[in-house]
Amino acid sequence: MYQHIPQEYGLDAKYVGILFGIGYVLAALASHFYPQLRQRFGSLVLLGVTTAALIASFIFAKFVGVTIGLILILLRISSSTTFNNTRSILLNRVIESRNRATALSTLTVLSQLPFTIFSYFIGKYI
Repeated sequence: MYQHIPQEYGLDAKYVGILFGIGYVLAALASHFYPQLRQRFGSLVLLGVTTAALIASFIFAKFVGVTIGLILILLRISSSTTFNNTRSILLNRVIESRNRATALSTLTVLSQLPFTIFSYFIGKYI
């Protein structure tokens, strides 16, 4: 989903692969330590922090240099996993088990819909 962004910073395919490999290792570590993070900070704090990290990584990506841009990409990859875990846990608390699968599937579709609709216009702007 984000593979085109590192190329805008002048990275070739090899370094894009390395960057995303590091990002997914960080995401796996975040998932592994998620129960401890949730216990220490709470679900709402994690949701707020990861939401802010994702928004900041998208907003500032156009205005930064190579080094900070690469850090923002790593931040985006690693925080999206924690965001998705927290979102699911918070929804599981308020949705009955018989409706949970449908609700989570609908949420996934709805969360991807704005990207699908606006990606052309945002890409043209950038």
